[in-house]
Amino acid sequence: MSHSHSIEVQHAVLSTLARQHGTHPVFDLLEVRYDVVVPSDTEFPRTIPKFDLYLRMVARDAGPTRLRIRVRRRLPQGLWERVNDFVPTRRFLFPRAGTVVHSQPIRLPNVKLTGTGLYAINTYFRTPGEPWGLRAVEYFRVVRAP
Repeated sequence: MSHSHSIEVQHAVLSTLARQHGTHPVFDLLEVRYDVVVPSDTEFPRTIPKFDLYLRMVARDAGPTRLRIRVRRRLPQGLWERVNDFVPTRRFLFPRAGTVVHSQPIRLPNVKLTGTGLYAINTYFRTPGEPWGLRAVEYFRVVRAP
């Protein structure tokens, strides 16, 4: 199995806040929602101060791994526009041999919204010498308040 296929995402959950309890791998996911409601008179682009993306991953023989989160919006023509690209500097130090299950919320600061409609949050991983590999997609919708 190549390194690019050694990480699976079991869960990708978007929330307003993900909290960890002490040093234990126990998390609260607050305000899990898939509709972001903006005031009816909102002008775009608009920035949301933060989202947390909770990831539960299974890594097999992965070694040091980088993460990239890309937020895209679906345009009316069916095309997708990239609106955010997050590349945290922190690496995951998974073992090179064996399997590990790891849970981690990832903070997405200043998420730009470019209009109403469907958005996709794409999660990519990369190990040294391998290309970025898409491992999860989470969706949310931006709607105007009535």
